[in-house]
Amino acid sequence: ILFSIGSMLMTSPIQRKWIVSAFGIIILVFLSILLIYHFMPELFSQLGGYRLKRISGWLNPEATMKNEGYQLYTSLLMLGSCGYFGCGIKKRIISIPEAHTDFIFTVIAQNFGLLGTISALVLCVLLDFHL
Repeated sequence: ILFSIGSMLMTSPIQRKWIVSAFGIIILVFLSILLIYHFMPELFSQLGGYRLKRISGWLNPEATMKNEGYQLYTSLLMLGSCGYFGCGIKKRIISIPEAHTDFIFTVIAQNFGLLGTISALVLCVLLDFHL
């Protein structure tokens, strides 16, 4: 997605200084939110418990692997354990509860291994170039 957005912006008639300025502001806002979350987490209490737990599960999946970081930690474990060729289709060494949601890349890695994930990434890049 970032590659597609970057190529669209580079071919658009928008001046480069505006593009660089916008990306700089976006990066500064993102970094400041992360710093505020890290040093003053009480400010994020207004977001609600569920959202805050999702952020902490994303930032530190090992510490929250029994609760909100379970799916992410299991996904990382699965990515590292299937080798070059994967475990095969329909063989579940490690089970992810909601694999059909945003963890489809992990399912590809478990079924087809490193070579399958590289193939999927190459196909996505070729599709971007074609479009």
